Amino acid sequence: MEWLSTINPTLFPADSAAEMVRKLTQLGADEDSMAYSVLEDKLRQRLRESEERGEERGIRLGEERAEARGIARERELLREQASRKFGDAAGRRVAAALAGIGDEAGLLRVGRWIIDCATAAELLARIDAGNASA
Repeated sequence: MEWLSTINPTLFPADSAAEMVRKLTQLGADEDSMAYSVLEDKLRQRLRESEERGEERGIRLGEERAEARGIARERELLREQASRKFGDAAGRRVAAALAGIGDEAGLLRVGRWIIDCATAAELLARIDAGNASA
C-alpha cells in the first residue's frame, strides 16, 4: 500500500491504495497472477487518465498564455497608435490607462476612439469614463 501511494499519490491516494492491497492479500495463491494482471490494468488506466488530464491542463494553460500575449500585443499597438497621433507623452498615458482593460472588446473600443478623438485629452477622458459610444 505504501509503495502504491508513494509511486504516485495522485493516481493512488492512500485510501485507494489500501483498498487494492486489501483485495490482493485476500486472494489465494492461484488467483495471484490474475490479481496482478488486474492491478497492472488499473495502473495503466490511471496513468492514461492522468496523462489526459495533464494534456487538457496543458492545452488550457497554452490557450490562456496565448490570449494574454495577444492582449499585450494589442495594448502595445494601441499605445503606439496613440503616440503617433498625439505624441509620446499621450502614448505613455494611454498605455497606463490600457493596463486596466483586460478584454478584446474594450481594447477594440479604444482603437476606435483613437481614430475618432481629435485630442489626447478627449481620448483619455473616454478611456477613463469607459464611454462605449464611438
